[in-house]
Amino acid sequence: MRNAIQTVVITAIFIFLISTPIYCFYYIVVDSSSDFAYSSIALDSQSFPHIAYVDNTFTTLDLKYAYWTGTEWHIQTIDSEGDIFNCSLALDSQGDPHIAFYDDINESIKYAHLVGGNWDIQSIDENCRVYDSIPRPEIVIDTADYPHITYANEALGVMKYAKWNGSEWEIQDVENVNYMPYGHAPSLCLDSLNLPHISYIDHLSEWSCGLKYAKFSGTDWEIQRIDSEMEETISTSIAIDSDDNPHIAYDFNASPVGHYAKYAKWNGSEWVIEILEDGYWTAGERIAIDSDDSPHIIYESTEFTYPYNYYYKFRYARKPGSEWLYETIAEGDGYGVVGDLALSEDNNPHVSYCDYDDQSLIYAWEGSGIYVDLLSFTAQPSHSAIILSWQIETTEGEQITGFNLYRRTLAPDGDDIHHPLDESRDQLWEQLNDSLITGQNPYAYTNTTVEPSKAYEYKLEVVLADQSAQTLGTTQAITGVTTSFAILELYPNPANNYLKLLLSVPDAGLVTLELYDLTGRLVMCREIDVSEPSDTEAVVDVSGLASGVYTLRASFGKAQVSALAVIAR
Repeated sequence: MRNAIQTVVITAIFIFLISTPIYCFYYIVVDSSSDFAYSSIALDSQSFPHIAYVDNTFTTLDLKYAYWTGTEWHIQTIDSEGDIFNCSLALDSQGDPHIAFYDDINESIKYAHLVGGNWDIQSIDENCRVYDSIPRPEIVIDTADYPHITYANEALGVMKYAKWNGSEWEIQDVENVNYMPYGHAPSLCLDSLNLPHISYIDHLSEWSCGLKYAKFSGTDWEIQRIDSEMEETISTSIAIDSDDNPHIAYDFNASPVGHYAKYAKWNGSEWVIEILEDGYWTAGERIAIDSDDSPHIIYESTEFTYPYNYYYKFRYARKPGSEWLYETIAEGDGYGVVGDLALSEDNNPHVSYCDYDDQSLIYAWEGSGIYVDLLSFTAQPSHSAIILSWQIETTEGEQITGFNLYRRTLAPDGDDIHHPLDESRDQLWEQLNDSLITGQNPYAYTNTTVEPSKAYEYKLEVVLADQSAQTLGTTQAITGVTTSFAILELYPNPANNYLKLLLSVPDAGLVTLELYDLTGRLVMCREIDVSEPSDTEAVVDVSGLASGVYTLRASFGKAQVSALAVIAR
């Protein structure tokens, strides 16, 4: 089964310092409600993922759309009337989704656009039988936010190109091509003048095909043959660099020559072709070009092992310099030719694909999963709660959405409690918060659902604006043991007329509360007489103070603790 999709847990006791970014792939299950097929991904201006995909509900093949809001996934069903066999997604300048897809029941190429919260669905070509190959109709959006779509009409043996001109669809024949069992695998991109470039497969005979490239000059299609003598080719993918030069990724399968994922680049005068990797079978290539004009490609590589077993690797290749670098995104027995690739502004890959083993739609991205330095993480027990406090330092420019806290019960001696059904430690963690914990640095959270004389371990997780999450560290505490004087809660903060406190007082005595402004001037003082060890509440009237930041100092004997309080009106 797959090795890559594993939760990475990094723990430390009390204080955990993180300083070196670690780049690797991280994974999220977007939808696991059914069986999934083809998917297409795009990123919005915040690098939040949007995914169009096909969901096999066992009665129909539905077109669905999922997008990340920064805190959760929203999923919609767009078309459930036909059998949707493939789709392509693009976002316009406002972040609105446009989807091209093939409806097998109605034998038509369709286009869906989200307008005012509702999906507008149009049929572009209603006589478009694609037989068994099910090629992806590919969509891109130009600088005027108009959609362009390429697709293969295999009933007529024609490569097609459709453009919305603002009032209607203009449809052109790119080239008459032969139909053969493995389709034409069209892919589309636009150059800096919004002119289309298309890669596709032309079948020369029953067992021979070739890779072609078509460019529209503004009046005519200019067509070149790039590679030939292939037996079977399932996919092509094209992208344009900053000089408007095309780059194409495709699979090359020909016995006894070999089975390769290949890459072709136009250098301004000729095509340069490279072999990425050989295998028993390669397919599903998708390409993207980064801001340095370097190619990034995903593809599936199939290995054959005796007797009659297949092992799949979902691969990622990039070429930042003169050499290709390779990573395995996922591997196992059930990965199909259904992935898609998009690059964020920092040139990190974001991928959607279907895990047939677990019948799940997966979103994966590569980046530094460790963006935050955890300076401290403590658990302060009180009489009826445990107060968790942490302080962080963030990488410049990183945006934190919030935190999650997890808890597990420890044995009285602090060792792990054995779980009778599962040996995994992570199976014992329970999440404490229903929604993300937010606030100001340093942060605090009061865990009141505790039992007397119990030992707990807490795990802290940070969630960033790109929806990635990373464990920062752990800490432990035993309930009912108050070891020091502490401010457990300070709320509301900012305050208006009244400031409320919850103090942990370890013995009977007098507690002094003092409030200082930014100049160090004492502006308020009051005393509280505590008769026994307890969690003591206090209310401070701040209605007469000006808006600003103040320091609240609480004293008990020789112990002093302080916290920042904000007054805002």
